Amino acid sequence: MVHPTTETNAMGRVAAQIILDEEETETLEHWQRSSTVSSGLCFRAAIVLDCAAGYSGEEIAERHRTSQQTVSKWRRRFAQHRLAGLSDAPRSGQPRRHEDAQVQRVLEATLNRQPKNATHWSTRSMAEATGMSQTAIVRIWASTWSIFVLFMMGAFPRSLMKC
Repeated sequence: MVHPTTETNAMGRVAAQIILDEEETETLEHWQRSSTVSSGLCFRAAIVLDCAAGYSGEEIAERHRTSQQTVSKWRRRFAQHRLAGLSDAPRSGQPRRHEDAQVQRVLEATLNRQPKNATHWSTRSMAEATGMSQTAIVRIWASTWSIFVLFMMGAFPRSLMKC
């Protein structure tokens, strides 16, 4: 593996030199090849591997059809935080309103229980049964509607529902 001497980025700053240990190399190569990791993580792994291989920021940007600023960002994040620096940072915006356990409780009841004196759940009856608001039930059902449709068509294995 060729390690670069000091490289300056587009802004004239010295770019961090990336030297990987064997475990990091294996992990990054796995992420780059894997079909189960996000495309963003695969992209970032490829950038870091190229940095470690000695390519310049300009060459890496051209190889991956991105900007030198993007290459610099991921080089810097990796240098500071190693593998953990490549994961997605929490996004700004309003935090989730419902805990995973609440969503799970609604999904479990929707799929496995029948309401009293009714053939199917309404948002009001589910809200009453779970102690949540009707609006919360609407949001949960809306966010999981495609899963329900696939499940009802038999195209989504029940084992994946974790109910």
